[in-house]
Amino acid sequence: MNPLKEYTITVSKKGDELVKWSGGEFLVCNIEGSDGKRFTIPKLKKDQSVSVAYEQVQKVSVGDTITCAVDEKEKTNKEGKTYTTRTIRSIKGDEHGTPHTSQQIETTQSDFKQGITKDRWAEFEARLSKLEAYHNDIPPAETDLNELPF
Repeated sequence: MNPLKEYTITVSKKGDELVKWSGGEFLVCNIEGSDGKRFTIPKLKKDQSVSVAYEQVQKVSVGDTITCAVDEKEKTNKEGKTYTTRTIRSIKGDEHGTPHTSQQIETTQSDFKQGITKDRWAEFEARLSKLEAYHNDIPPAETDLNELPF
């Protein structure tokens, strides 16, 4: 088995497709990145259970940027032309399997910044700086250890 490659993909197209071949038929989700590369995620594993990657990709939308582990293989068709198949095996996500997407991260950061005034942010940074200095065992001269939040 080939080692998995890590890809960061900005999804430009996404859709399910029923693929038919000599061994039967199966459902896959096809993704196309903004660079034109295509990726496939089979719905079912060999034991007929739903793959984690297929469950994860259901939470991804066009425009999202995801990082995933890809099984990439070079193949040759009947006419002798070579092509590359890219099968996504997993999508990086949180502990619940929810994929991290660029849109989610940007929204969280902007929501956080909007909820804090500049004065409160400056106060937070000052406290953080004092705390970091304390933990580095190099308290700056202006630090009063009685002011630390613990």
